[in-house]
Amino acid sequence: MTYDKSKPFITNRGVIALIRAKLDAEGHSDVAVSRQWIDEDTPGEPFLLNVPLGTELFVPLRAMEGFFNIHDQEDADWHASLFAQALVNLQKATKMLLAYAAKVKKEAVAQVSAARADGLDIQFSGIGFKPTYVRALSGKDWKEAAFGVLAEVSIRNTSFHLQPEVSSFYVEEAVDVADEMADLLKDQRERQQRLEALERAGYDLTVDQITIELLEAHKLDVAQILRRAWKKQCVNRKITLGEQEGTLSIHTSDGVVGSSLQLGELCWNGEYAWFHGEKGEQDLRGLLGKTLAGLTSHPVFCGLPITNIVHHETGVRDLFYFDMSQVRTFDADSGYFGEERRLAA
Repeated sequence: MTYDKSKPFITNRGVIALIRAKLDAEGHSDVAVSRQWIDEDTPGEPFLLNVPLGTELFVPLRAMEGFFNIHDQEDADWHASLFAQALVNLQKATKMLLAYAAKVKKEAVAQVSAARADGLDIQFSGIGFKPTYVRALSGKDWKEAAFGVLAEVSIRNTSFHLQPEVSSFYVEEAVDVADEMADLLKDQRERQQRLEALERAGYDLTVDQITIELLEAHKLDVAQILRRAWKKQCVNRKITLGEQEGTLSIHTSDGVVGSSLQLGELCWNGEYAWFHGEKGEQDLRGLLGKTLAGLTSHPVFCGLPITNIVHHETGVRDLFYFDMSQVRTFDADSGYFGEERRLAA
């Protein structure tokens, strides 16, 4: 019989069964555990055990790093013991943690109410707990272990690309809420002012002519891409030019559209272009006032006069700048482009 190394030593069902056995053996048959609590879908968190706390909240328990490389029964027992002790501690700390969460929530709601009275369009979105490593909650002193759990406050606000989002932060105590919210409120006021200015002007985005030409050169629906970028902040598309393959990205921030491109050795970040490989190692300062036509076949960059070159003696030697002052406005609702205009120098 051979062992299939592609299969884990122990499955999630096996882990829960082992935790259950540990709890029962220690006289904690009243402490619950369930495979239904396992969360493997949260970005950046490959395994969480969301332990219910009261009727509304839960504490996400993070597995220790070695949990994902369990290779024998001794390893499995060690991890299961940590989870079992953490579950016991959480049961004992339930009232304490719920009272802590309620106090933080009360303060967060008060801060949001004050901000709304001051004209800020934010809302309290929820209270929860920060994912906590299981070892931090597995100490013998349940109260000391519980102090390692931080409250998570969630606020609906306006994102940097001027769309609704939910932002979260962690606090040790309720009195910390105001300080943690200070930057969020500052950003919210600035973003609301920007939104109000755009509404008065009757458009949603400002897009530079180079970005428009890049979209057109690769036969992409300009209005459709801009609408999606306005809503989702970033749109990535695979592109080709002859036998070359690459990526074109369109993104927004504060109502302004930017673009980036990678195609063969040619790169563009929305501010300047450069080359990787042998072309990037050449001294190309002599191209000032000319175009990149001799270095790339890309139709956009072949026709753009170079307005400035920043030279470096090592690495990528030359960064090529172009005139970015020609822009158009875009109304996402109608798909209408305003007339071309030039930004002030």
